[in-house]
Amino acid sequence: MSLTPPGPTHCRLSDLSFASNLVVWALRQGVHDPGNALNLKQTFERTFGTDGVNAAMAAFGRLVGSLRRGLKQMPDIRLPEDGEVSRQEAALLTIVASIQLGLGEEAQKLIARMIFKDEREEFTSVATVFSKNLAAVGHVLPPDGTGHGPDVPLSRWSRSRPKPHHRRTKGLAGLTAQESTIVVGLRLWVTALKKNDSAHAALHAHFHEWGVVQATNSLNAVLNHTARCATRVFDIRCPKCPGLSADEARILNAVAAMQRGNRIEAIETLMSWLPPQVAQITIVPVEGLARVFQEAGAELPPRHWRFEAMEHADRVHTSRRDDERPEDNRRPTLH
Repeated sequence: MSLTPPGPTHCRLSDLSFASNLVVWALRQGVHDPGNALNLKQTFERTFGTDGVNAAMAAFGRLVGSLRRGLKQMPDIRLPEDGEVSRQEAALLTIVASIQLGLGEEAQKLIARMIFKDEREEFTSVATVFSKNLAAVGHVLPPDGTGHGPDVPLSRWSRSRPKPHHRRTKGLAGLTAQESTIVVGLRLWVTALKKNDSAHAALHAHFHEWGVVQATNSLNAVLNHTARCATRVFDIRCPKCPGLSADEARILNAVAAMQRGNRIEAIETLMSWLPPQVAQITIVPVEGLARVFQEAGAELPPRHWRFEAMEHADRVHTSRRDDERPEDNRRPTLH
């Protein structure tokens, strides 16, 4: 599954030390060309020697796998030929440097911000092993990843950010890559429908971009059933909206429940907006959607959504439009 949208740039590859360049190059190879292990092994053999190459390869493979599973945010690992270094790549360099310099507490702070709790122990373990493998052959990273930057334990990206004033500003920033991919798909489908464009085509193009094109028919079916049979207004936001609606979260919850094998919870979630008989039919494409993402190694994290609280926050913070009737407090399907 290739989830690599363009994100903020931290610096250029030309700014990095040799050791930092090696880590970034290896990371990109491991993410974008995992089948070409020979190329990576040849480079690692020159770096770690014939005695250390296998251990380094094993540790790095586990590191890439843990990163794929554990990233909280949408992955931004660039293509090997990209001259820019993303902030996620810079953050990984900072973790390696902090471990090598004995700044374990600083490394843990950054890992906690980047990685899901369930994956942190594995990620910390393999990152420590790989960092020590590098140090053992004389490749110690400078604290900020570059060869001439300020001597700071954490990169700029890893510093604490101001908290939002209220929950509606949190929105998609708190979702994983797989969750964001589904939510954006929902919004693109509804947007295309309102423009009288092909909703299926919009969804297909979106999922093709993220490497899960097989999910197209499943989510298209869920949304078709919703559009035709929903028992109430169903709140799907516009693509630019930073907030997550309770109904968008409900779809995520149904998919996550099916990935955990909890069919009853998934059906009960669907029945919050679909008639029981339609929910029984719709569970089939939900199961298909869950399976496609699961097979791509992109399981949705278990969450305890507070749907009613989300809806209450929307009613409090959303201004009524001038053309709404006072007695109609329903939210629009798309805004």
